[in-house]
Amino acid sequence: MKNEEIKRVIKFRARWRHADGSAAEIDEGFNDRPISDLNADHLIIEQYTGLKDKNGVEIYEGDIRKDMYYYHMKWCSDECCFAWYYKDELSAYVDEINSNCIEVIGNIYESPELLD
Repeated sequence: MKNEEIKRVIKFRARWRHADGSAAEIDEGFNDRPISDLNADHLIIEQYTGLKDKNGVEIYEGDIRKDMYYYHMKWCSDECCFAWYYKDELSAYVDEINSNCIEVIGNIYESPELLD
């Protein structure tokens, strides 16, 4: 495969952390700003995994899906990759699951009750 055929989109999603612990997504021009402008304690930065769910929704860190249980997407530093976790236990690496069968139903900031 030629180098020009290999493309990986590196994108981030940001949330503004409120004093009460809730968070709201920041949409406007986030990926166009220098990272130095975003170095703030009240920001939550989530990376795009490069995958989309069965509805074409981009899957980011913190997103939640449901099969038999509720799983959330998290960076696995031991393996240097994204993985699905169930109650903070590693469940499956992203390359082990067909993302065309997954549906993102929320995220850990807007729907934390799903993981209880």
